[in-house]
Amino acid sequence: MGRYFVCPVYESPKFLISVGRDEDAVDVIQKIAKRNGKTSTLTIEDLRSAALPYLDSDSVSEGTAVTKLTTMELVKSTFEDLSFEHVRSLFSTPRLAWSTSLVIFCYAAIGLAYPLYNGFLGVYLSQKNSELNAGASLDDTYAAFTYQAACGVPGSIAAAALVEWGKGGRKFAMSFFTVGAGVILFGLTQAKTSVQVNALTCVASFFQNAFYGVLYGYAPEVFPTPSRGTGDALASASNRITGIFAPVIAIYSNASATPDGPVFASAAIYVA
Repeated sequence: MGRYFVCPVYESPKFLISVGRDEDAVDVIQKIAKRNGKTSTLTIEDLRSAALPYLDSDSVSEGTAVTKLTTMELVKSTFEDLSFEHVRSLFSTPRLAWSTSLVIFCYAAIGLAYPLYNGFLGVYLSQKNSELNAGASLDDTYAAFTYQAACGVPGSIAAAALVEWGKGGRKFAMSFFTVGAGVILFGLTQAKTSVQVNALTCVASFFQNAFYGVLYGYAPEVFPTPSRGTGDALASASNRITGIFAPVIAIYSNASATPDGPVFASAAIYVA
């Protein structure tokens, strides 16, 4: 709701032009310029003048300079500039290749560890509280879930403060919060009371929110500027691909024999 009413995100001008909505594209560009304290001189006439070399003779004679691409033309346009030049540049030197590989590994590892724990947290809390307290109810599970969610908010604030710390910066913040999350989850597997479970899940949420915020801000900074989008895409893709295996591990592996199994596996990956 906030995205829509408070800080609206405009449609892509490239998309608007591709479907023949030239006026809307110009309007969006002018709104973006105004939001940034600038003035855009782009007009609909400028767009139509630029489109003239690509129009057929009938469109030119009729004075209709609306360029609406077909679905196949849009797909072809998307892939016409596809090359591995930006991928190669991310591995162009040994140090850069090592840096890129580590960032992708971090994204892939967290892509597996995070849903392995958080995706099944509700099930874990229900089973664990039932083991520790025979009178545990659904309300207890939702209460525990709410506590840990609330404790994640200050984690993001702590991360924002720690990355500006001159002696450590982003790499220290990532290491500290990620290892901290792993240690806390290891402790969670040994919890003996519902109070311990609630306390440890709250602290784990704090650490997880912190390192996620730092990692997503850090990765784009270390990729070469011309290839930053490609680097982000590779990292994000690795994050999503490994996330596919989280339910497989949590449900079909030996880790599913106990509610602590997926938590232990998640903790080990965080430390790694």
